[in-house]
Amino acid sequence: MEAAGIGLDRVSHHHQLTHFITARNAQNVAGTTSHTHSAHTRAERRLARTQSAPLNWLCMSTDVTYQFLEQRPRSAYRQLFIKGTRIRAELIYRAHVNAEEPMTLEEVASDYGLPLPAVAEPIEYCRSNPPEIASDIAREEAIMAASGQLEPGYKYHPQPKILTPQEWARLLA
Repeated sequence: MEAAGIGLDRVSHHHQLTHFITARNAQNVAGTTSHTHSAHTRAERRLARTQSAPLNWLCMSTDVTYQFLEQRPRSAYRQLFIKGTRIRAELIYRAHVNAEEPMTLEEVASDYGLPLPAVAEPIEYCRSNPPEIASDIAREEAIMAASGQLEPGYKYHPQPKILTPQEWARLLA
């Protein structure tokens, strides 16, 4: 059975996650902690923990404080990620503004298993046109060009050129 295009099990799961996050925040406000966890994914538990953390995270080249976004220091990407996940902000934004099939905030939240505010924040971040996203895109395109992935026949005969360590160092610098 479907409810507004979303499976009832997903709606129920979202409701459970919202209840879990609300209960966790209430416990932290009251100064109590709980060591029991529901059957949520590791990423959902991390996201729930970060929601109750202090909100003074300063990110990248902006002076904006984000509640749901963070840097991933070991990632080649310099843009921000949803806290506790490997989901880049740009992926959330592209799903929302997709020219062929744009998704509402609710649909994106349901698809990624995130609370609504955790979807709205990366969209606003991307709308501010941060330089780190442009640099990530430029780096990906340079890697694709250097490895031959942008060649016209690549689609039909995909054999990327193996890049030397020097080429990788130049492209990732």
